[in-house]
Amino acid sequence: KAAINSVGTPYPTGCTNAADGIKKAREELLGPRKRADAARFVIFLTDGLPNYPQCSSCPSNPGACPAAMSAAVSEATTAAGSSIVIYTIGLGAHVDHAFLQDVADITGGEFFYAPSASDLQAIYRTIFERIQLRLTQ
Repeated sequence: KAAINSVGTPYPTGCTNAADGIKKAREELLGPRKRADAARFVIFLTDGLPNYPQCSSCPSNPGACPAAMSAAVSEATTAAGSSIVIYTIGLGAHVDHAFLQDVADITGGEFFYAPSASDLQAIYRTIFERIQLRLTQ
């Protein structure tokens, strides 16, 4: 909880590998443990500034990397091809809203912005309601 609360001031530190996060979620939903009757949803929580592995200087460059963003969008496109819906949550003050909106749009999901960790509970509740609605339609 403390680590989440520290995100975004003034910039997140470290590396964000958004593409691999999306890929791992897709592999889990389609892998050997999958259930044929299960709905395929991913909730993707991030600082919204992908910069790894395409930009190896990520610790010294806190901003997003266009190549890393492109790789994440490519992974979202692959997920969409497998009927996986991604709900994106951007946490912190320096989220790239357009990037996370693109990832959500590609898959038929939705983007949510959380300026701070205290916003997450309401966002998760809303996502839960959206998923319930999709499952009952």
